Amino acid sequence: MSSPKIKPCPFCGGLADIRYSFDTLLIECTNKNCKLQPSTWSHVHTNNAEKLIKIWNKRKDLEEQEND
Repeated sequence: MSSPKIKPCPFCGGLADIRYSFDTLLIECTNKNCKLQPSTWSHVHTNNAEKLIKIWNKRKDLEEQEND
């Protein structure tokens, strides 16, 4: 069974990449022009790739956002 596919950056739509940095697994936006350049580095502490991808891919439903 393969890991789930990583969704693009939720802010710019750019490619997101998974990699190790300082012995920590992280996912980040690779678009250098992205104003936010989101990353899981400082917020999620796991070396489980599948769990990290699920967290990165979690998106709020548009209907939920409108009701907030």
